[in-house]
Amino acid sequence: MNKPNVMIVSIPGMIEPKDWKKLEEKANVAYFEKNILTISELLDLIKTAEYLMLNYDVIENLPEEFYKEIKARNYPLKGISTDITGMTWAHPEFAHQYGITLMNTPNYSTVSVAEFAFTSLLLHAKKLNFICNEIRENNELKPLKNDVLFNKTLGIIGLGAIGSRMAELALGFGMNVIGWNRTNKSVQGVEMKSLKDVFTESDYVSLHLKTTPETGNIVNKKMLDLTKKKPIIVNQADGALVNNDDMLDAIQSGKVAGYSTVIKAIKDHALLNNPNVTAFPAQAWFTDHSLDLLKKIWVENIFHAIDGEMQNVI
Repeated sequence: MNKPNVMIVSIPGMIEPKDWKKLEEKANVAYFEKNILTISELLDLIKTAEYLMLNYDVIENLPEEFYKEIKARNYPLKGISTDITGMTWAHPEFAHQYGITLMNTPNYSTVSVAEFAFTSLLLHAKKLNFICNEIRENNELKPLKNDVLFNKTLGIIGLGAIGSRMAELALGFGMNVIGWNRTNKSVQGVEMKSLKDVFTESDYVSLHLKTTPETGNIVNKKMLDLTKKKPIIVNQADGALVNNDDMLDAIQSGKVAGYSTVIKAIKDHALLNNPNVTAFPAQAWFTDHSLDLLKKIWVENIFHAIDGEMQNVI
């Protein structure tokens, strides 16, 4: 029986031969690396491939033209496994239209992102962000009164895999955890509330939602005006969930005590220079734990597809 052809297309250093060694038992594997590819270049690479392992960083957009050309040229491509969870960039609607199966890599960064979000929460609770600023400016260091998490209330907005893991960490610190999810959900140890009640009752709020037309700017003046406990708000999900102008107003008026997010979300906004705000590169996911799991799922998607057992289909 002839082995199917698999093409791996990635930026340098993302994946190594040892990572796909198991796959070679079932397929003829070819590897190509480049930092950026055009659609035309990608199409030239996959002429004989039945399956494609595609690194998002190489292309960042698969338009209808890509799928249309695959069909027009009678390419044998059946499925594409990607190294990322969110798949809007790959336009699943066009993949379905032209008969290509898309597979993502879910939950590879759950542990890493949840821990980073909780670390951001602790950074603010213990006032370490202010201490770091004093060190950077060579000012005299004085002890700052800080907070304990025990018996405080954490409100989690979005109880998917990461939000649920965040709840586990908070419960381990003796926190009371309340939450809101777009759909009905039960999570052990979490008391589900309305979105308004989460903002009203929380000492800390952590965002773990996907951005959709309904959730964009979900953290706005209307919600922030409900706060009663001057919460710290942590956003390791997406900057588009938060209205930056409203967040700045809430911090300046004292309704919100602090905000933590990624630099990209506020790089051109006054929030970046506010002492009550911390911003980091998008590194929450970037651990050996996440990378190892990502590569494992990425390869296994193809392994199972060859066996006729598609997994993580979008």
